Amino acid sequence: MPLASRTNMISLDPVIEKIFNEALNAGASDIHFEPQAKNVRLRIHGQMCDGPRLDAGLRDQLVAKLKLMARLDATQS
Repeated sequence: MPLASRTNMISLDPVIEKIFNEALNAGASDIHFEPQAKNVRLRIHGQMCDGPRLDAGLRDQLVAKLKLMARLDATQS
């Protein structure tokens, strides 16, 4: 089941925390939010692996929030 598919009813912070915790626990060096993928992708020991599943709307909102948190231009892909 996708993480928090009802994004308008929740804060994104717990979702981001869950993704980061899962990545850290798995020993991931990278976290990828790929436009075509239904899952967050994690790089573990040089291999790309599926992480938590997200619906497309949530993924887009998470990417926008993470860009703002990193002070990146949220309008660029």
